[in-house]
Amino acid sequence: MKLPRRSVLVGLIALLISAVIAVATLIRQSSPFTWDLWVLWVAAPYIALAAALLIPWGDPDRRARTGCITALVILAVTHYFYRGIWGSSDSMIGVLFAYVPMYLLATGAVLWALLYWLGPRIWAWLSAETGKLD
Repeated sequence: MKLPRRSVLVGLIALLISAVIAVATLIRQSSPFTWDLWVLWVAAPYIALAAALLIPWGDPDRRARTGCITALVILAVTHYFYRGIWGSSDSMIGVLFAYVPMYLLATGAVLWALLYWLGPRIWAWLSAETGKLD
């Protein structure tokens, strides 16, 4: 069995941490927590992006790099949004749980597509400037 590239593993770990942050915040903010479709709704963007990272399509190097960068950006955005929710007593927090996953999935897909198509120019420029990229 061939192990995935290091950047794929970093991307998967970042998406796993993002999903844990989101679900933990959902559990913390639910007064009587129940395992229902909200848990799946909150975790769905991270599952979909992880599946896109693992499904073999296109150039594996480009897919691994762009997937890793997208996963790290999603981790930063997830931390930003759910950190503000953690411990809040506002009654309208449920609205964020309804909309943030939807926007994260769309934004993650668009960011990934942009990086996939613009990535070779960016990597070539960085490689020429630093001489340190593969």
